[in-house]
Amino acid sequence: MMMTYKICTKGHLKSSWCVSFDGWTSRDIEGGLNESIGPIRDQAELFGILRKIRDLGLELHTVQRLDSQEKMRSKSR
Repeated sequence: MMMTYKICTKGHLKSSWCVSFDGWTSRDIEGGLNESIGPIRDQAELFGILRKIRDLGLELHTVQRLDSQEKMRSKSR
């Protein structure tokens, strides 16, 4: 089952980061953070994305699985 996740990292990402993850969007938010939202099929894919974040030297701030109401709020911002 496909779930939607929101991953926040410290610092601002280039938009090209999300190009490598099909269906992801990314935007800079308050506090010098970046918010990336997209679909994840399973834990293996989640760990792959977290590994990529580590390899890029980014500091992970939060990882959150979104329910349908949270997805709608995130899209409306």
